[in-house]
Amino acid sequence: IIDLKQKLNIIPSYGRLYHALINILIRTGFIQITGKEIITSDKLKTLQNQDLEKTKNLLIEKEPDIKANVNLVKTCTDNYPEILTGKISATNITFPNSSMHLVEGIYKGNKISDYFNKLTSLAVKYYVQERVPLLDKGEKVNIIEIGAGTGGTSFSIFEALSEYKDKIHYVY
Repeated sequence: IIDLKQKLNIIPSYGRLYHALINILIRTGFIQITGKEIITSDKLKTLQNQDLEKTKNLLIEKEPDIKANVNLVKTCTDNYPEILTGKISATNITFPNSSMHLVEGIYKGNKISDYFNKLTSLAVKYYVQERVPLLDKGEKVNIIEIGAGTGGTSFSIFEALSEYKDKIHYVY
């Protein structure tokens, strides 16, 4: 496995990912390792790109809330050779032209993230409700959000705190 990693010119910073991917291929039965040999299974030999696209579309159809996740994974795997060899930065793939398009659907607009964004916004709103009556004149509640990213959680919090906008100082 190490010889193959060197032959493929996998850069050191992606060594752990390379080994994780090899382990996934082993666990799913696509390859076997015997000594220093990697043997591909018939399962891998019969797999075609159109099968992957069909599977991807069926998965999205069955679970529409994970569409963004599936599309991001597909984009990353399509670019693994260039990423793992350092020819292109992973961030150039996940954020093409500095766009959040590929990742924003992971952080908002689906049942799971929207649920947790709502819980977070309710917790922050509750805290602000409790703090506002205790403020001195001219004082504000200071809130700092670390890792604002796509703004999915921020947007939910801003909506929840709209009635307190004159009483808070929000930094992210």
